[in-house]
Amino acid sequence: MKAVVMITGRRTATGAALVGALALTLLNAPAAQAQDTGITVSDIVINKGKPIVVGTTKPVEPSLTFKISLPSGYSTSDPSRYDAHPFIYRGSLAHAADTGDNYIGPGGYTCYELSDRKAECEGSLYIDPHPSQEHVDSNSDATTWKTALALRLFRASGSLVAEEYETRSLTVRLKRAAKVTVNASPEPVAKGKKITVTGKLTRADWATKKYGGYGGRSVSLQF
Repeated sequence: MKAVVMITGRRTATGAALVGALALTLLNAPAAQAQDTGITVSDIVINKGKPIVVGTTKPVEPSLTFKISLPSGYSTSDPSRYDAHPFIYRGSLAHAADTGDNYIGPGGYTCYELSDRKAECEGSLYIDPHPSQEHVDSNSDATTWKTALALRLFRASGSLVAEEYETRSLTVRLKRAAKVTVNASPEPVAKGKKITVTGKLTRADWATKKYGGYGGRSVSLQF
């Protein structure tokens, strides 16, 4: 499966919604090998450079943009002949690439031709906190993730020519979402009378998939 749509001319099409397809491709591929594909990926930007905040139930789709350049003999007009996409991981790259554990990839992306062998791509990563996805299943996942690339070339018949995984210096911080509640009583408030302000600060627990107390923090109120 290739989660890529090649568009020529104006940017009028939306990206392919292929959640999980890239992870499936990754897991069904042979073990990571050091074969030079000649594919170059540059200008990777994830979530506009900001930390990614994830709760306990709702999937998050941080933005993803990058550019690709193909080797001689390959054309951006034939996306079935290549696969090139960034992903984030933590721990060992070999373990993430071979098993899909501690791996988060694109849910889909669209590439727009700049020339016969160059294109710019945009889409999003896909992070689902649901237990069945295992994207974030431990609070230890709230840390700095590294960036890598999955690169593959295919023959016209569909068989694999070469594949490689490249690491990049770009890192992405994943954070657990926090919630705050505030209430003033008694209500209605009377001029010149005292009020009591109460509230609760909680943070997503990725192990239990619930929000738990977030203690030891300072909160400032603005009026």
